[in-house]
Amino acid sequence: MLPKGSLYRFLLCFSLWMAGCAPLSTAPGDPTELPTPKLSADSVVMEVALVKVPDDWDAGGQFWREVDEQQLAADSRRRLQDNGLRTGLVGVLLPDVIRSYLDNTSTVLDLSAGEDNPDQLDLFSQQRRLQMRAGKTKRIDVTAPSPQGAVVLINDEDSIRAMKFEKGIGLMELRAWPLGDGRIRLEATPAIEHGEVRQQWVSGQGTWVLDVNRPRQSFESLTISATMSPGQTTLVTATPEIKGLGGFFFGLPASKQRSVLLIRLAQTQQDDLFTPPATLQPIAAKTE
Repeated sequence: MLPKGSLYRFLLCFSLWMAGCAPLSTAPGDPTELPTPKLSADSVVMEVALVKVPDDWDAGGQFWREVDEQQLAADSRRRLQDNGLRTGLVGVLLPDVIRSYLDNTSTVLDLSAGEDNPDQLDLFSQQRRLQMRAGKTKRIDVTAPSPQGAVVLINDEDSIRAMKFEKGIGLMELRAWPLGDGRIRLEATPAIEHGEVRQQWVSGQGTWVLDVNRPRQSFESLTISATMSPGQTTLVTATPEIKGLGGFFFGLPASKQRSVLLIRLAQTQQDDLFTPPATLQPIAAKTE
């Protein structure tokens, strides 16, 4: 017979373990087997997928009734909506209305070591697995390069301004901080990389380093912040009315579709209730 305190801890551990390891897809077949990453104490593993959905995918509004949009303060949600962005937090199992679209993203690309964005990365057919250090930025491309210049309307404190970006790429700058109890605080900041590659010297750790990159415009006032537990997913997409930054990031008007970004917490080291393999199920698994 376990002592009362030990029994309570065992039951809590078991219930959280079950929540963390439940897959987000009901596609047939065995889950994709991946080796357990070797993590530092302040690291987390995130899984990211970008899926296409029909433009009328949620005409009845059922999907958003199953999403927690209260993670952000009301004023933050208003700023995002004014710029065409909508976000929320979903649990271990995604709502049925979007779960089937994950079947097309069956390949898992492990980016926990090496380049963040390989040249051959297909945004819509590969999931990305990222190992992230606390507070360090990882970029996730959510659009292909725009060969023509793109004009984006930015709503900033009720004043609207137009910004033009040559060869623009829409991306999310992700940062995560473990909270020590298995949860993390995630920040996702929309940004646009644009123009030609330039070289400049930047300071860091007492030395000067040659930085070779394209200019980047980050929209800090539109940062999405969420507290997540293992197995939960932060979802970002465009508002029903395609407009502004959300339209540039997630609108696919030529195909009468839009895209949805899914960011799932797969594993965290600072958690004494979980064993690492328990939360390593991919966002979606599909057999050939």
